[in-house]
Amino acid sequence: MLKTSKVLAERKLTALCFSPDRKYCAVAFKNSSSFAIYELPPTDWYLVDKWQFRWEVKEQTQAVCSLDWSSTNKILSCSFDRSMLVINFPITSTSKELVYSSQSKLSLIRGEWSPNGKKFVIGSSCKKLFIGRYNPWQTLWVTAWNRIKEEIAFLSTVNAVRFHRSGRVVAAGSTDFSFKVMTAFIDGIQDPEEPMPLVEDYDYKGPFDSVKSFGEVLINLSNVQGWVNDIAFGLKTEDIVVAVHSNQLLVKKLEQANNKQEVDSVILWKGLPFLSLLFLNNDTLLAGGFENRVGVFKRKGRGVLT
Repeated sequence: MLKTSKVLAERKLTALCFSPDRKYCAVAFKNSSSFAIYELPPTDWYLVDKWQFRWEVKEQTQAVCSLDWSSTNKILSCSFDRSMLVINFPITSTSKELVYSSQSKLSLIRGEWSPNGKKFVIGSSCKKLFIGRYNPWQTLWVTAWNRIKEEIAFLSTVNAVRFHRSGRVVAAGSTDFSFKVMTAFIDGIQDPEEPMPLVEDYDYKGPFDSVKSFGEVLINLSNVQGWVNDIAFGLKTEDIVVAVHSNQLLVKKLEQANNKQEVDSVILWKGLPFLSLLFLNNDTLLAGGFENRVGVFKRKGRGVLT
């Protein structure tokens, strides 16, 4: 039997995510319509050859391009076949939950759960952003298209999405060189005759806790000089970092909503573009990309990343 590390290297990963307890990892492979779930050892989880294959999920018909694992133990899978799949974990014969058609005419590219795991956001190749929630009356997940004004709408693929920790605001970036921060409060979208259970976190106190709208653009950067590859919100400070394909990291302070069209600082990177961003803590940002190494950026002085 081949070692797990060799299997992952030969099949080439396109997406992965970890369970909330970090005991399992779901991985999608290049040109594969299924994804696999591995069990990780409790102590040596970083030793890939000790990972144990447990399940393979075969529900979609074209390549799986995005995976995310919610805090409520559900896996969101997006595919080039325009389908979204929600899987309850652990895997059983009844784990699958249907997702109603997103109305997307092209591939779904990137998906992410909200912090409380009760809704998700999807970026697509049809220039649209979708917000999904569970409908108990239909026993499936339904999506709403985040409609924004035509003059500031996306003109190309939405390939980067990220929820703010409030769950009421979502950031999205596109290959049209634009980046937006929009409201995504959906409890207000109700049918009076058939109201759905609330999904927003009403115990949350902090930035954006007063947001009660859906689809309002708070920040709109129309030309960031490259594709937007990934996005990361600060864990405590109210700023957002955008990884652009032109070897730049853009930093925007969220409280300066009156200055929607300008970034606050730019970090120029001499290497190849970054594809992924992660705040390790509020003062340390990790960035990885084409160079197969991790860039580390620290806050200094007045909280500026360098």
